[in-house]
Amino acid sequence: MLQAIRERATVKPGGILELHHPELPAGADVDVIIMVERPTMEASAREETPFRDLSPSGRAARLAALQRVWAARLSSSEDFASAKTEEIELEERRPGSGSRG
Repeated sequence: MLQAIRERATVKPGGILELHHPELPAGADVDVIIMVERPTMEASAREETPFRDLSPSGRAARLAALQRVWAARLSSSEDFASAKTEEIELEERRPGSGSRG
């Protein structure tokens, strides 16, 4: 029988994560699923250190974080057109919605 345990933790430098829970028996095999919160655009915009004052690696890290945020928010025009086509097809299949035209 599987038991789910939810814990919140902070990733340490080097990608190290420590979990401590009294219900974890020593020697037990466990499956671990990690869900990482992505920074929001607002959080990225609130960075305290001005971009011009960052080191080259700091600038690259900030730009990469912003690119991840925007990649998740922006879709291609093909994605938009495909979603719109699906929406129209669903609307046309709805009972009582005869063809318009």
